[in-house]
Amino acid sequence: TACLGAVLIMMGKFRLADAVAYLPLPVVGGYLAFIGYFCVEAGVSLCISRPIMKPSDWSYLFDKQALLLAIPGIIAGILLTGVARKCQDEAMLPISMVVIPVVFYIVLFACGWSIEDAREGGWVGETSPPV
Repeated sequence: TACLGAVLIMMGKFRLADAVAYLPLPVVGGYLAFIGYFCVEAGVSLCISRPIMKPSDWSYLFDKQALLLAIPGIIAGILLTGVARKCQDEAMLPISMVVIPVVFYIVLFACGWSIEDAREGGWVGETSPPV
């Protein structure tokens, strides 16, 4: 990540952004597709609290509890994708990103769950030790 950042800074400093035009479009498309796949993989992995490192790890979603934990995150991702593509107002995406966790906590407390209950159920991450 640091190397990529350094390369991007150097490209900007030396005005080499036009060099990207010489990359074949399938290469750029493949790079962007991988980024999308990696984001989905990382998001689902965070939802189910298990690492997804290879294609066979997607079988974790056959577990009922893991699937239950993943569904809200997948729905939120689809919702955010729709907002980003369809809404003309640029404020809607950040607003949506704030509304999603607010709705989560409203549902959590409306169901009578505490944060500890949610933590035990895998819905909220473990507390970090004090520094």
